[in-house]
Amino acid sequence: MGVVTEIDHSQNATSVDLELPPTQVIFFGNPNLGTPLMQKNQLAGLDLPQKVLFYEDKNQVLCSIIVQNILLLGTG
Repeated sequence: MGVVTEIDHSQNATSVDLELPPTQVIFFGNPNLGTPLMQKNQLAGLDLPQKVLFYEDKNQVLCSIIVQNILLLGTG
């Protein structure tokens, strides 16, 4: 498992003269796991790589994920 890429939404906001509390999305995955899923059903690529959002709210750092159902795609 490794980090694929990161998006810093607060840095992007600053680049257009807007403010946003610290907000980052980290994309992560494992090609040894994801590739076989996509070989069975390429639609799994819509949910891969996985991602997690880290953000600051009321002086707390929080993280959120969306639980994907890629394992339910089967061989369709």
